[in-house]
Amino acid sequence: MQIKHDVVYDAANHLTLDIYGPDGVARGGIIQIHGGGWFRGDKAKDEDWAERWAARQYEVLVPNYRIAPAFHYPAAQADMETLMTWVKTAQLPFDKHHLAAVAAPPVAIWPSSLPLSTACPPFPFPAFWTLATG
Repeated sequence: MQIKHDVVYDAANHLTLDIYGPDGVARGGIIQIHGGGWFRGDKAKDEDWAERWAARQYEVLVPNYRIAPAFHYPAAQADMETLMTWVKTAQLPFDKHHLAAVAAPPVAIWPSSLPLSTACPPFPFPAFWTLATG
């Protein structure tokens, strides 16, 4: 597994992501959005999930985003849209037609809203849990 920490996806807002790459060819990409109720949390807390996905041959992107109270809605959602723009132009080792987003509650609504603006299908949390744990 290859891990790249603190890859910049939004220089203007000082936002980074971690990339967890599989050994071998990636089956697709997964954006793992960390939970925290939009006011706490960090990409590092989802390292274990990202490693599990990468072990199953997925390229995993785990972004930080702006959180409250320093930033208010819709800053975090705008960050996810910026991330999707970055993903579309970045040199990433997977077919971008095989990309999904997943998040743990309470930000689980985000993956379901990404298709509206970015054409990224959501990956339902129960399926994520099943794949990541068994």
